[in-house]
Amino acid sequence: MCSPCGLVCLTCSVAASNCTSCYTGSYLSNYQCLCTPGYYFNGLTCVVCDNACATCSSTASYCLSCNPAYGTLLTGSTCLCPNGTYQSVSLVCVSCSALCLTCSGTNTTCLTCSATAFRTLTSSACLCLPGYYDSGSVTCQLCVSPCLTCNGGTVLN
Repeated sequence: MCSPCGLVCLTCSVAASNCTSCYTGSYLSNYQCLCTPGYYFNGLTCVVCDNACATCSSTASYCLSCNPAYGTLLTGSTCLCPNGTYQSVSLVCVSCSALCLTCSGTNTTCLTCSATAFRTLTSSACLCLPGYYDSGSVTCQLCVSPCLTCNGGTVLN
């Protein structure tokens, strides 16, 4: 009398758990079907992980490692872009503008600014602190005395 193979086996021999071939997304190892990297076992079959995950477990978005093509770092079980970058529409981490310490959505939509550059966050932009002016570099320059505010490096500005 024949009995059906176990849920993970495509074909089996002798016993239901003695797999001889596997479904797509899994491979055979010592008569067991294991999920290939990039897939996880959901109790019935191997299911593909989210694009951000190179490997995952339990759910498609519970990452064990990150897809190296995106430049993300594993934080807990989530793949996030490192500081100084943001995740583009194509999921790739892209560098923020040099003026932003961190950004989101676009490279010029700043979330934080570098305090050592004498900049402060104003409406998602890193503007020079009062008493400093933008000389075109990342670091704002101190206004010339006796000026409290300025647009340039001379008393005339």
